[in-house]
Formats: sequence, structure tokens, C-alpha cells
Amino acid sequence: MAVCIVHLHYFIGLNAYPVSKLLTYGQQGVAIFFVVSGFIIPYSLWNSNYTIRNFFRYLARRSLRIDPPVLAIIMITILITHEFNIVRILYNIFYLVPFSDSYKWYNGVFWTLGIEFQFYLIIGLTIGLIINKNIKVIVFFILLISMTGYFIQLKNNYGFILHSAHYFGFGILTLLIYKKRISILYGHILLFGLCFFLSCSISILTGCIGYFSALAILHLSFRNIITDYFGRISYSLYLTHPLAGFYLADYLKHFQLNIYLLILILVILCTLIANLFYAAIERPALKFSKRISIKNG
Repeated sequence: MAVCIVHLHYFIGLNAYPVSKLLTYGQQGVAIFFVVSGFIIPYSLWNSNYTIRNFFRYLARRSLRIDPPVLAIIMITILITHEFNIVRILYNIFYLVPFSDSYKWYNGVFWTLGIEFQFYLIIGLTIGLIINKNIKVIVFFILLISMTGYFIQLKNNYGFILHSAHYFGFGILTLLIYKKRISILYGHILLFGLCFFLSCSISILTGCIGYFSALAILHLSFRNIITDYFGRISYSLYLTHPLAGFYLADYLKHFQLNIYLLILILVILCTLIANLFYAAIERPALKFSKRISIKNG
């Protein structure tokens, strides 16, 4: 929702208003999303007694979960823009755009899904080591990658997981605390140490976003009817709001509404569209993906 509001405020020109600076912090929702993924994806594999022999079943399950909605958005975009290119479609579906100078994402938010998919590959191959191998060695490598990944320069840097590795590192360290692979005290020292390093080397915001997201996962509960609802449709909202928000904003601007009323109406309409998209596309894909078991034993 935070990322949605950020994009909507650009669509309607709210960046000219004093509240704009506050709203732009909503883009940190992507960073929080990476921290949560760093926790929840390996957590799910851990609880499933996953082993690497189920790697391709795991990938198939993740693909069936996230790809049908992506493909639907691509098709809708092509219908609207008439930008049909089969190679570009393949690059988008297989998250290969960062490896290309010729093809772009059909949707501006797809770059984060590309990073997510890279994480799925890495964690699917390494979760057994995280669970079973020497914890000091595991922590060393998590910290090493978290502290250096951002500074490794690659072409199309933002499209690769190394640039955001520190956020996933926060999530994995949080999981190690939660699963008692490391003590609470030691874990909190590691989280704070990583926060301090990132605050000094990148920005205070970068360090604090990862740190406080990790603390929230460990110590807070956000379960209520509203958070459950938006949690359920969050992926659909994330995928649909750039298209829906852009065209709705372009249409509604003609009514010369109060700018704050306009963004409220856009949020409501984008939420309704996301709900329809969830019911029609995402929920069936989710149900189908659950048919593929990755449990071992």
C-alpha cells in the first residue's frame, strides 16, 4: 500500500505539495518487503523439511504462485500499449531483463520480482546449509554478503540481488534468532551491528529500515481484519496499481478535485481493482501452486 501511494502521488502531481516529502518514504516499503522475504521464504522451507532434491518442485511452486499474475499484467499492458514483442515478453517472464540492454520491464515494479526470483534460487540451494552447517560460518557469510553486496558494481546494478543483499540478510538473521540457531542476545547484537555498519557506509535510513523491520518481525504482531485483507491482496495491488493508477489519475484529473480527495479516491479504486484481480487471477494461481508439495517426509 505504501508503494502504491508513492506512485499515485507522482501520477497526480502531489510532489508539488508539502506532504510529498513524507509520502516518498513509502517507497521504503520495497526494502521492508525484501526483509520480510528474507525471513518468510526460508522459514517456509525450514518448516516443510525441504531438501535440495525438491528444488525444482519448489521453483515450480513459486513460479505458479507469482507468474500467472505477472503474465496477466503483461497481456493487459500489451492490449493497452500495443507493445507486443515476444522476446521482450520472454525476458520479462523469466526475469532476464537485468541481463539485457535491449529489453525493458513491461511494468515498473517487475524489477523487484526479478530480485525476488534471484533470492528464490539462492535460498533454495542454500537453505540446507543455513539449517545444518556450522552457525558461525553461516553468520560470517551472511554478514559478509550483507556488508559488501551493495558496493559490488554490476551493469544494471539495481536489477541484481547484491544491491539489496543487506535487506535479505536482515531477514535471514531474524530467522536464525526465531529458530534459535543463535541466541536472542547474540542475534540482536548482529542485527544492531549490521544496522550500524549500513548507517555509516550507505545511509542511516538504509540501516534503520532493515533493523526495525527485523525487530518488528520478532516482537510485534500486526494481525487484524484490515492487515489480513491488505496482506491477502498486497501482491495484486502491487502489480495492478501502476497501470490502474496512471489511467485513473489521468481521467479523474479532469474533474478538478481537491488533490487529497483525489488520492483518496485513487487508493480506493486501486484497492477495488486489486481485489478483482486477486479473485480472478491470483487466488486461482495460489490454489493451483499449493498442489505441488515440497515437504520431505
